[in-house]
Parts: sequence; structure tokens; C-alpha cells
Amino acid sequence: NNWLPLLFVNLKMKFLSLLGLSIVIIIVSVFVALFVLSEPKLSWKYKVLHFTSSYYLRHFVGLRLGSTFSRFFADYPFQKLNPSINPIHGVHFATINITSRHDGFEVPALLYFPPSKFLQDSTPRPVLVNYHPGGFTLLSPILQVSHLQSVKLAQQGFFVIAVDYRRAPEHPFPIPFEDSFSVLYWLARGPTVSEISDSSSEDLTTFFQKADLNKIILFGESAGGNLAA
Repeated sequence: NNWLPLLFVNLKMKFLSLLGLSIVIIIVSVFVALFVLSEPKLSWKYKVLHFTSSYYLRHFVGLRLGSTFSRFFADYPFQKLNPSINPIHGVHFATINITSRHDGFEVPALLYFPPSKFLQDSTPRPVLVNYHPGGFTLLSPILQVSHLQSVKLAQQGFFVIAVDYRRAPEHPFPIPFEDSFSVLYWLARGPTVSEISDSSSEDLTTFFQKADLNKIILFGESAGGNLAA
């Protein structure tokens, strides 16, 4: 009969420990957001939400529940990409679709073009394939934080392809890897008519004329780093 009070005390101590750790993480995150993060394009509201809600609650809630709602909840702090703002900082982007070798699914991607000063040069430009983070369950290239990252990379003279690979739990392993590898396969053989929309065909013509497909760089953060590796 003595085990029940001990169990209650044990659970209470664990709860208080987690609560204390949560408070410390939130305080540190807010401090970092207010005084360390210096990206001028991001509002203070975004900075606070980005650290307190995304980095902490995303892994605590989103990855454990693994539902569509939890993904929406974790992505909420991130402002979605506004396609009307194009180009941005001299970087033009277009939406393309790449057929997965796994099951024929049309994998969406954003194709970023370097500023015109690089395109006017006769030297072909290297291609950087950007795989976004998110624990294989969350985030996408259309969120503002990923978009700004791809823009900054393109500003350095790269063509950037940001891949919107399918995510778990709806699409478990190995689908994210198959989608990601399909991008490399597409670069090797070139696009087909069914893979691109009519509005982007001119963009793809420019891409294949100006891109150096012998210089392909794989880039990713967190889960995206896993895909790149």
C-alpha cells in the first residue's frame, strides 16, 4: 500500500523537472530571439515565435503526435512564401514538378535563378539542391525561412532547387529519400513535357542553358542534411 504515494511523488518530481526545463528553454529562446538573431527581414514577433514555438514545441508535440494538425501547429510561426514578391534581391524563382522514380508522383520544387549579372556571364553556374529541415515530418520550401535561405544561396551565383519532398507519417521511409534522389536523376536526364507547367518552360530552358550540371552540390539542414548525405 506504500507504493502509490511513492509513485505520485515520483511523477510529481518528473513533472516539475520538465516544467522547469521548459521554462528555462523558453526564457533562453526569447533572449536569443531578441538579442542574438539579427536577420533584418524578420519581425520581432516572428523571432520570438520561431524559437519558442517552432524549435521547442515542434519536437515536443509535432514529432510525437505526427499528425497533420501537429504539422500545421508547428509550421504556424513560419510565414508562408508570397509568390507575388518575385524577384527578391535580384533572385527570380519558378515552381517546377519533378517525377519521382519511386511511384511517378509529381514532386514540387522551387527553382531559383542567380541575379542577372551571373546569367549574363558565359560561365555556366553550379547547381545547389537544397533539402529543407523538419524531422522528415514538418516544414517545406514555401515557408519564408527556407525561402530566404535559398535566396541567399542564389545570390552567391548558384542555381538553387528547393525540394518539397513528401513527409511522414503520411509518406514514411523511403519516400522522402526517393523524392530527393529523383531530383538528381531529373538533372541527369533533363525534363519531360509532362513534368513542367507551360508557365515554367521558358525558365527551364534558361536553366539548362546556363547551369553547369557537372557541378551539383547537395545542401541540407537537419533532416535535409540526412537526405543530402
